[in-house]
Amino acid sequence: MYFKQQYYKCLEDNYKQIYVLEKERKKLFFKVLMLSFFYFFTGLIAAYLFIFIIINDIFNPFLFPVCLFFMYFCFLKCIINFIYENRKFQSRLSKELVPILLKPVANFKNWPVNSNISDLIDSDLFPNFDTREDEFCVFGIYNNTNIIISDTCLKLPVRGLDKPDLFKGKIIQLELNNSFDNHIIFMSKNLKRCVNFKNFKTDVDELNDYLYAYAKTQNNINFVDFAFWEVLKEISKLYLAKSFSLSIKNNIVVIALSQRKFLPCGSLYSSLLNLKNYDDLIDRFIVIFNLIDLFNK
Repeated sequence: MYFKQQYYKCLEDNYKQIYVLEKERKKLFFKVLMLSFFYFFTGLIAAYLFIFIIINDIFNPFLFPVCLFFMYFCFLKCIINFIYENRKFQSRLSKELVPILLKPVANFKNWPVNSNISDLIDSDLFPNFDTREDEFCVFGIYNNTNIIISDTCLKLPVRGLDKPDLFKGKIIQLELNNSFDNHIIFMSKNLKRCVNFKNFKTDVDELNDYLYAYAKTQNNINFVDFAFWEVLKEISKLYLAKSFSLSIKNNIVVIALSQRKFLPCGSLYSSLLNLKNYDDLIDRFIVIFNLIDLFNK
């Protein structure tokens, strides 16, 4: 709760900037609502004409397809208009609101994109990849631990200009203050198994049901307990992970989260002045701090 209070205070300190965005959100929402109502009623008129033509058995090779087209177009446009404008507004919020929430606790700053490739290679989480393409990358420090968070796409090493994706999602890299003197890997069971590592069973049955656990040796693996598993579950949930993998090699931790969809930042339909609406975004930072605290116990 202490972390969340720091984030709330930061939002309150930037109230003027957020208030301006809130006013623009309300105007945009009203504009989108009116436009969607226009498309909806236009679609109703087209549907009425279409039904009228059928009931009265009127054959008009021009009017019939035009009414059918406008009916489908207007009803679809009514729905798509909300989705498109909401996604566009969320993209804007990610550029204007996320920088505000990078400051508390770890004081995240922009970091050079497409860097730290050696840590990904050493993690053994990915087979051979050609290039790393980051859309977003920040660096912060918490509890004597360096943190890098990036939106990353790894490309397969194949010939041709259109290289398919090997991985696309969020990568979290930690440089811990202490070392485990081992290489330990956790992978969700929808990923390929690690053939060069020894599989081991943890003391947490639920973790064994969802993740494969591997290690080079049986040393320094007693940190895997229920509290550790709860944090891993929370990370997967908050980041909407389609698959999860984690590597601990000496003092370097790499977490790869393949995501189902774009991570929203706010919404066109929710108030920007209500602090509770930021909880999901804030919790994505807090769960990383909780994991670091577990490692540094």
